[in-house]
Amino acid sequence: MITPASLMIFILAPISGNIINKIGPRVMVSTGFILLILGYATIYFMNPDQYAQVVIALLFIGAGFGLVAGPIVVLGAADFTGDLLTASQSVLGLFRQIGTVLAVAIFVSALTANLKTAKTTAINNTEDYVQTLALPKAAKQTIMTKADAQIKSENTASDHTTGISKTDETKLIQQTYQRALQTNSNDNLPLAAKQAIHAKVTTAIQKKVTTDNRLINRATTHIKQASKQQITEAFMSPYKKALPFLIIASLTSLLFYRRRDLNRE
Repeated sequence: MITPASLMIFILAPISGNIINKIGPRVMVSTGFILLILGYATIYFMNPDQYAQVVIALLFIGAGFGLVAGPIVVLGAADFTGDLLTASQSVLGLFRQIGTVLAVAIFVSALTANLKTAKTTAINNTEDYVQTLALPKAAKQTIMTKADAQIKSENTASDHTTGISKTDETKLIQQTYQRALQTNSNDNLPLAAKQAIHAKVTTAIQKKVTTDNRLINRATTHIKQASKQQITEAFMSPYKKALPFLIIASLTSLLFYRRRDLNRE
């Protein structure tokens, strides 16, 4: 899924290092930051279920990073020779490693905290929602058990429950039928009467099961969509919150030479 970003970096990073003298460092770095900002802005407004929108965001981010990464290596050593040239590369490498470590630490910590909060919220919301359903207590417990396990595993793509199966329906009909016979004081009912009772029980149970399954299916869809939204927002949140910092970071492009200043130097 992230191949478009890697592809753009692979293509543009070496090109940007070669054409920097033609357009100037400031324009190059500024363009890179603008593309990065567009990429993160796309993430901010996109629907992550639409992969085409994800590709657009990744292309912007990959292109922006490719335009920034190439010139930084060249500009970092442009004014140095000898031992200072070696030292400049070491300093660049050090800051690159610090940036990588901080980025991973901050994003992973934020993502972990967000996911934990999102799962707790989704489970609590699911429990409150299930309690409002006009379903038997056992059915509610089944929905909650499956929903709880799937939310904790972030597997919100599958159904939380399949409702009342045909096997369970048959067992319920038989149990209800036996209770109906036991409540009748006459143990020697004619076969036709027993068949009539069985038919009446079957019709009632089937109607109840159909109603309950329809309600369970609606509940399943609601729980799945709400849980997915919570977890998706938890994943997207660090990237959305990074956008203002990226805009601020883009101001560093003003520190670089314009083309005419570079040529004068």
